[in-house]
Amino acid sequence: MKPIVPCLFVSALLVISLFPISAHCQQHPVISSYMKQPLLLSPAAVGIDSSTHLDVTHRSQWRKYDNFSDGKSGPASQLQMVTASMQLRDSAGGLGLLVYRDEAGPLQTFDMKVSYGYHIRYTKKGTIGLGAGVGVRAKTMDYNDYIVKHPDDALLGEGAVTQIKPDLSLGVWLNHEKYYFGGSYAHFLGADYDQVNVQDEALITITGGYHFQLDKNWKVTPGFLLMNEASQTTFAIHTLGTYRDLFEGGISYRHEEAFSVLMGTRLLKDRSLRLVLATDMITENKGAKGNASFEVILGYRFL
Repeated sequence: MKPIVPCLFVSALLVISLFPISAHCQQHPVISSYMKQPLLLSPAAVGIDSSTHLDVTHRSQWRKYDNFSDGKSGPASQLQMVTASMQLRDSAGGLGLLVYRDEAGPLQTFDMKVSYGYHIRYTKKGTIGLGAGVGVRAKTMDYNDYIVKHPDDALLGEGAVTQIKPDLSLGVWLNHEKYYFGGSYAHFLGADYDQVNVQDEALITITGGYHFQLDKNWKVTPGFLLMNEASQTTFAIHTLGTYRDLFEGGISYRHEEAFSVLMGTRLLKDRSLRLVLATDMITENKGAKGNASFEVILGYRFL
């Protein structure tokens, strides 16, 4: 099965490269520390590392963005997310939960999914997971925050309108001592939020990385992320260094968006508490977007 891994890797890159490149996707959150949140990228990653953990994430994007509605400035969007993952005892699988609230201007998205991953050993040091995430997405449009230029527009609503639709995602994840590779196909039900004037677009996600063990203390992991939505593709690359599984730091670049710096550490005697900080340095359209973004992850690993 080993020759299949590089073949899948190359094939995925060739397929995704057929799509035009855009700065970012609109319907799914993109975070700087994506490599630390595999459950956001694929439901198949749930429980595949044999640990049980809970993570809480907050992100403020473009923190001095002028929202043009009330003369004040603040984050253009904010994300709060909770992920939980565990390996099921006496079962070749894992169970997880993904919940996030993503607010961007007048549009707010609430997403909640329960994920299950079935795990198959393909080498002594490698496991492949096949997974699905089932849940709901709620979208709220607050028309009070709209800047109305055409009051007679038939699409304009009044007040805050919320719609809830079912959602489904499928994924695959390869977890090996030396590398990881996975992806997902999400939001393909194409839910139409007609009262909110938004429609879900199918999202294809592909990610991977390779662990270079420099010595007994240091490990360096370069990796990438590709996301395609509505025939528009965004990509990011990163390099992350880890010292004794205690301290980590790295940089990443998101196409036509930002350079990011990431730092993390394990806390407590048993290293069960994790803290990750990341900040973006905007590279495109600085005047419109604001000068920086910031995110923090606080996680606990149950031994």
